[in-house]
Amino acid sequence: MLTNTQKAFLDKVIDDERISKDRLYRYLGMHDIVGSEIFPYCIEDDEDMGRVKVKHLLPDDDDYYKPMSVEDFIRRAPFFFFIRRFQDESQAYEYGDYCDVLIALYSHHHSKKADTAVDLDRLYSALEYAYYDLKLPADKIFGYWIDQNEQVTGDLFYRWIDYLRMCVEAGETDYFPKCFIYSYNVMLCKFGREPIIYEISESGLGDPFFRDGLKFSFEGRFPCDPQGKPAMEWIGIRANDVFDVTCSCEKSELGRLRFTVSPKTIIYVMNFYNNNDDDGDYWYQVYAGPQTMRFDYTILKDRRLKMKLTQQQVADAVETSIRTYQKWESGETTPDGHYLLRLMNWLDIYNIQDAVKFISMTQGRNDR
Repeated sequence: MLTNTQKAFLDKVIDDERISKDRLYRYLGMHDIVGSEIFPYCIEDDEDMGRVKVKHLLPDDDDYYKPMSVEDFIRRAPFFFFIRRFQDESQAYEYGDYCDVLIALYSHHHSKKADTAVDLDRLYSALEYAYYDLKLPADKIFGYWIDQNEQVTGDLFYRWIDYLRMCVEAGETDYFPKCFIYSYNVMLCKFGREPIIYEISESGLGDPFFRDGLKFSFEGRFPCDPQGKPAMEWIGIRANDVFDVTCSCEKSELGRLRFTVSPKTIIYVMNFYNNNDDDGDYWYQVYAGPQTMRFDYTILKDRRLKMKLTQQQVADAVETSIRTYQKWESGETTPDGHYLLRLMNWLDIYNIQDAVKFISMTQGRNDR
């Protein structure tokens, strides 16, 4: 039998008219262990809303819930029954609740190819810490990630809980910073921990960047300070001798980092070409400005062998002597612009950067 205190608490945290509190109280009063069947059991039949439509809003799935005591269930009811409210009622059941966090955690878990299931106890502990210890309302706990990233992401959620704990230890109360991924790194550094380095995403067709004239754009989630300036020390890009740097990232959302390059610019990116079995961080040069370029003669032999051509066949194709071609391929001499264009055409060298000798950064490598 539920106590009046327990009923009063549930009355306070459940404001969804679709939930039959009579059914809920009846179930809790008859069981010592609460199973996932409680959720479809306590949903009111609603011809307009439809029973099927509302079921996904509650964790009535074995992957999202595991049996627990009545006391634990009541303690976690603020999370299970939270529905994010919008001013626009057409969006009233879109995103920002317990199930969204779970979906994000499962997605992140599977992306790491983890063999074990998502740790629900860890999630409960994190939510209870934010709600009961810090007195943060459920709408802020779940809604902050919609505001920061337009969706909940599993890795960022737990980093935020870690951030909250550091805030408490440091005596700070900025629990909902403007750009979380920036503020989290600030806090990590304050506690002597390694900051997160945010790497670039694929820009399309396997390319690290988009180019529009002298503008180079890299996609990713990049930390920016309160003035909107990108924190380059925490971004997996190193760009030397650029004219300017701007970033379109809002809060912790994906966006684009843009550089205006100079003739002396060299750009490196971290880990973009790594194989799945690579261990460690590597920097790859992806662009060299005209005043830093050196011809990489090794590409001639590499492409010729891949196309199963002889040196004589290549020399004949570009209308030069075999001895001249051999000097190009060995690096003794460099083809001029006229012959370089012919070689790129015949050997299917699509990008001029593919014929540039790349210089690795320290602890990096230039193989691509």
